[in-house]
Amino acid sequence: MFFTRRSKRLPFIELWLIVLSTSILMSCSDATTTTTSTTDTSTTFPASLSVSSPTDVVDEDATPSVASLSKKTTMMAGLKNWFFPHAIAAGPKIPRYTWATLRITSLLNGTASAATLFKPELFLTTDINAACFGPNLNYTDHPDAATPNSGQLPSGDLGIWSAVDSVSSHACGAAQLNARMRGISWRSNMALMGLASVIGQLNAGSVTLPTAGNSVDATSVMTALSIANTTFTNVTLSLDAAGGTWTYVMNFTYVDGFSVSHNIELKLVHTPGASTAVYSGLLTYGITEKFNGGNCPGSDPKDITYIGTLKYTRNSLSDMVLIQRGGQYCGTGGYASLATFESDGQLDPAGKWNSSAATGWADNFSRFGATYNPTTLEGDYLYGWQAGFGDSSTRLFAVTLNAPTSSGQMSSDGEAYFGYGAEVSVTNGDITGIFCSWAAPGSTLTRQSYAQRQAIVYNSTTFLWAQPAGDADILYAPTNDCTYDGTGSFWYDRNLDTLVNEAASDVNVFASASSSTPKLDLMGPGVSADIPTEIARRGFVKPPF
Repeated sequence: MFFTRRSKRLPFIELWLIVLSTSILMSCSDATTTTTSTTDTSTTFPASLSVSSPTDVVDEDATPSVASLSKKTTMMAGLKNWFFPHAIAAGPKIPRYTWATLRITSLLNGTASAATLFKPELFLTTDINAACFGPNLNYTDHPDAATPNSGQLPSGDLGIWSAVDSVSSHACGAAQLNARMRGISWRSNMALMGLASVIGQLNAGSVTLPTAGNSVDATSVMTALSIANTTFTNVTLSLDAAGGTWTYVMNFTYVDGFSVSHNIELKLVHTPGASTAVYSGLLTYGITEKFNGGNCPGSDPKDITYIGTLKYTRNSLSDMVLIQRGGQYCGTGGYASLATFESDGQLDPAGKWNSSAATGWADNFSRFGATYNPTTLEGDYLYGWQAGFGDSSTRLFAVTLNAPTSSGQMSSDGEAYFGYGAEVSVTNGDITGIFCSWAAPGSTLTRQSYAQRQAIVYNSTTFLWAQPAGDADILYAPTNDCTYDGTGSFWYDRNLDTLVNEAASDVNVFASASSSTPKLDLMGPGVSADIPTEIARRGFVKPPF
């Protein structure tokens, strides 16, 4: 199946429903609660902004609890049918992106309590790989080294290995993006929830928001929420002298279940535009943590800090651009002293660990870019990550989702791509090839001119992203040239059951279509000059990164 990008134009009736539903949401409140609005919250905070994998779906009433979201359940049921396609609306799953924006809105307008929805422990969430991606792989008699040999290839190097993820049951292209974005999603969304609560609590207490050139101390109103194991030390909201930019600062300490104290600092600089659907801004966060292993000096557990930035630009109701960057930095002491930033405030991936200065990221730097319609989630998404500051290549995962087939619905089909690009500090996001043998014996670390491709379609009955039968190019052998002709005794655990029960046709990957059972099934340049051009030809438009 070849997916061609459909028009991104949003019909008028869909725009009207979005505006109306947002208006109703902003006015919903518990009948027993009186909320005095002291400002137009649609201009003080980025409405309809969250960070999530576009293929991540979640129970509508998933934790954090939505019990305080609104008492008007019948109204929420109606809104649900506007925000989501009919198939999704009829079942228990909704996109996590919209799940988060609804909760942020409820905190902003005071119809939900931060004590219910704001969960500081989620700042500590880390990224993982899906089970279908880069598994540990047992092998014997690898053909690129002297035989006999045997061992296990480490996790994370083999790309999309199984079409379907055994844990989530999503197609691997969707499952992997969901898994890799866990950390940045929760950190960004919890930051937005916490900062939205400042407006909600000030309005609930009839506290006048700052006028141009002034600030308001909101530490006491956040402290009054009595959020478990959390101590707020500084919460302020200010408006610049020109009256055009809002700045939120939140510093607090969270003590986890192991009695480890985490210092968390958040800063949001938000600039409204000509309408409520136009705005821009930058979120910055720092979260201290303990970490075993990695590249930072010292003995375990080591003091590290998760530092990240989220740059957002909303150009219209149907056009949002996100750039998120995050890394694991050695030491503690505040993000300003540990990391380097570009001139626009974004985290600079070139600021690697420097032992002399005792600053920089040493482990797990990620970059995420997206250009999309926040209502339908149609758009292009690119996630890249590098495990250590000394690595030479970035693993890149791209997903493009097409426009929905009917007005008012969500995007329900697209394609996912995986491959490698330049080192994370310099990459422009281009997938330039794949290493089929990154850590196997005899590896030459040769990047082959292939990528992996998988079509994904949302199944409205199972609430899963699935691969249409046969519509993928993911199969290869873990060798330097991605093929194995079956002339030796090489075996690798293709089905991951740890048993040597694969047939020769499962293990052999022939280089030529004239072979009796051709199995090499990676995406090459095709009619294009190179892999990036071929991916673009298929409909992916690389977002800012």
